[in-house]
Amino acid sequence: MRSASSSTTSIFRRRSPFIPTVPCPDCGRLVSRGVSGTAEHEEWVYYKCKKHGHGCNFWHWEREYVGYIVENDVLVGDSAVDAIGWAEDRREALELRKAEKEALGEGPEARVQRQNE
Repeated sequence: MRSASSSTTSIFRRRSPFIPTVPCPDCGRLVSRGVSGTAEHEEWVYYKCKKHGHGCNFWHWEREYVGYIVENDVLVGDSAVDAIGWAEDRREALELRKAEKEALGEGPEARVQRQNE
């Protein structure tokens, strides 16, 4: 049986499937990929319109973005299945990693509490 930390590590070592960027459905500009640096969502991938906050509201976490491009037939067949599986596994691994850090007193709540002491 694999431990939680080994399964968490393996998802980050696994090669990610091709997840294309698409034009924003609101303004037509190409959507960009980013990585969150917040303590709450450390290393979470998101996709947003380059004009987000300036007239466009297109913004999704990776898992929801993959769902969006599958629903709109940008990814189909095995590519869609691979991307959905990858995004779900990655989200689960990130949530598990966050829970492990919190259990060890290294999560964002613990940092805030230490800062307030």
